[in-house]
Amino acid sequence: MGKSSSIDRRHLAGQGWQVLDADTIKDYLLRDAIEQGVYTDLLSIDLADGHRLMPRELATLVHAESTKLLDIVTEICLSRGENLVLEGTFRWPGLGPRLLTDLAYAEYEKFTILDVEAPQHITRARALTRWWRGRQEALRGGDGFGGRFTPGFVIDALYTGDSEETVCARNARAAFDHPLAAELPIVELVVEHADGGDETWVKENGCRGLPAGSGRPTRPLTVPVSGAVAADRLLLVGKSAAVMDQEQLMQVTSSDCSEMTRTVSCSPDRSAPG
Repeated sequence: MGKSSSIDRRHLAGQGWQVLDADTIKDYLLRDAIEQGVYTDLLSIDLADGHRLMPRELATLVHAESTKLLDIVTEICLSRGENLVLEGTFRWPGLGPRLLTDLAYAEYEKFTILDVEAPQHITRARALTRWWRGRQEALRGGDGFGGRFTPGFVIDALYTGDSEETVCARNARAAFDHPLAAELPIVELVVEHADGGDETWVKENGCRGLPAGSGRPTRPLTVPVSGAVAADRLLLVGKSAAVMDQEQLMQVTSSDCSEMTRTVSCSPDRSAPG
């Protein structure tokens, strides 16, 4: 289960909320670059399945630009006091304090962090499957941009040591426990685990964190991490991303395409990895 379905199931974001997603910005950047012929050489390369490289498989090449643009748009929306779903990453430990500061300054009422956790091998498999299905759908006449490719090592970097808890989870918890959380009326942390062992913590007016169901009233606010996060007017959804050069990207994409092609050749369903 992904972040979007978790947000819908928990009713964390309401109608009319602004959804800010760096991946959407990447699509605009890629479309503009393609129109200007920036990636013509790369998009003429055939992968192991015999088909050309597709635009979203180059998404990591525009990561830096998309992040900067997302920051600018977020700042504008916060200044307007809009309800937001902000899809980003909690990989950077400084994100929590910055969000808490910005939300308090803009007089937001609630900040919810939704952290969707899964073991490393499941996260890797899901990312690979989403990319491959997007690629196959494009080949069948669907969205020609194909699936978004996330290198495996980017996901691996979110897990450290023997723990299945991600860097995102630790940063989400640190944000919830941060002294700046006292500057907001309500801060909420929701952690979803792959085995269904969900946890919810609520902090009101800077009070000590209380388990959900403690009888304290709350008002809607959401932000997802990869996890996720949300506020009475903000929702942040976390993802992983990395900056790569063209040579690195081609090596990793070609390798994974070869692996998926071998896997699919043994499966009766050629639209999925088996």
